[in-house]
Amino acid sequence: MDFSKYIHAVGTGPKGNRDLSFQESEDMMTQILNKSVHNEQIAAFLLGWRLKPETTEEFRGAISACDSYITKTKIENSMELGYPFDGKAKNPYIFPLVAKVLKDSNLNLVVVGDELTPSKGGITIKDICTKIELDSNVHYFDRANFFKELHQLTDIRMRLGLRTGFSTIEKLPNISNSDYAITGVFHKPYVKKYVEIFSDR
Repeated sequence: MDFSKYIHAVGTGPKGNRDLSFQESEDMMTQILNKSVHNEQIAAFLLGWRLKPETTEEFRGAISACDSYITKTKIENSMELGYPFDGKAKNPYIFPLVAKVLKDSNLNLVVVGDELTPSKGGITIKDICTKIELDSNVHYFDRANFFKELHQLTDIRMRLGLRTGFSTIEKLPNISNSDYAITGVFHKPYVKKYVEIFSDR
């Protein structure tokens, strides 16, 4: 579909906005990841999508598109820990300590990282995993290597300076086909939304 129709769907206003179907969301995300549309169109859509706001079905369609681009690496006996990509500004990361506990049970911890995205401006997973020595059961995956298409959108996101729908769907890419995954939620309504989005992955 012409991408401008997706912008119109999310950016017309409360009376004219409509939700995208699963298939439309999948196509929207594919066009964005392929960079087959202009950066200005991507930015316009992301802002409108955030304000509309996003639906579970739209998130699921977008994730389906992402799955076809991600290069996965199976890690046995693993748990994926989903952190936001905007870093931590006030609280410490505890996953290095969690990994030590999991190691006693022969469990691996999987974390993913990338360059900083909006909006906290804190210390990122990438900062931690590339600058300190971690236990052998910590498996760090850099998005630039396993999902370069989303990594390449970092500049656009930083210019926007705001959280977008990507901030929700990117936390648990299932890079390692782990049997378990854990993530945190700051806003209570997102607990139900995260369960609906990720429970069958």
